[in-house]
Amino acid sequence: LFQEDVKQVLDWLTNHGEVFIRKNTGVGRNLQKARVYQKSHEHFENVAQ
Repeated sequence: LFQEDVKQVLDWLTNHGEVFIRKNTGVGRNLQKARVYQKSHEHFENVAQ
């Protein structure tokens, strides 16, 4: 069971997590951009669950 869970996590990271990290490397330099990044991160969290 543990190995299956690990495989599932690693597969998810490979298919979704790394793509997100590559696309979202910036820092919000103003309030508007920070909110865009925050919304993107919240979406990522919802998908991750």
